[in-house]
Amino acid sequence: MTNTRTDEELLASLGIEIDSENDITQLTHVRSQQEIKAAEEIAQRIPCQDFDQFKPLFDEVQRQLAMGER
Repeated sequence: MTNTRTDEELLASLGIEIDSENDITQLTHVRSQQEIKAAEEIAQRIPCQDFDQFKPLFDEVQRQLAMGER
């Protein structure tokens, strides 16, 4: 007869409570690979040299959004 008990059950039988807030397997201050990749992608961006040429288009879209036309 095999007795299969989980770690939590074994610790509970010894009177040891598990504090899930301080569990070392829970990463709280570590960014995910997706977040790191997104930040690196943003860091590699370069400014548009001729943005002034396109600025009126952006301003028009912003106006349309504010007025509810878009």
